[in-house]
Amino acid sequence: MTKTYRASEQLVEVFIRNGFNEITASRYPEHARQIQQNGYNPHAQKRAFIVGNRKQNVLTLDYINIIPYHHGASSEGTLSLTEEELKSIVAFYKLPAAAQLAFKRSNGKITELYARYKRICENPSSYYRRSDRQIKVVYESVAL
Repeated sequence: MTKTYRASEQLVEVFIRNGFNEITASRYPEHARQIQQNGYNPHAQKRAFIVGNRKQNVLTLDYINIIPYHHGASSEGTLSLTEEELKSIVAFYKLPAAAQLAFKRSNGKITELYARYKRICENPSSYYRRSDRQIKVVYESVAL
């Protein structure tokens, strides 16, 4: 049975372990104060994360909703993630900007990057672009 991830401290730990930086204090200062004083309650606080300094690519825990943003536009939000979807989100944010754009143009759904990864592994000779190689390497580097 596949594990399901929801907005929680456990999910936050996955993001931090994979190089995400929390920007809750600058984006939601009151929520950051509440978290610091009372701990994280997904029903009461929002949190936000970025990789590197890409301020337009923010992963937001909007209370219990998990919402990835790419170039400032929200992508599909969800209440829970499978392991593959979580690895897809983490890998997407860790990809270089050019690979992110190439993936978004060809598929569009950040949570389905795992499907592209599986196709690359099954038929590597058909996926020869640099962005495809980057997807494979980055997806395999994600630590849950």
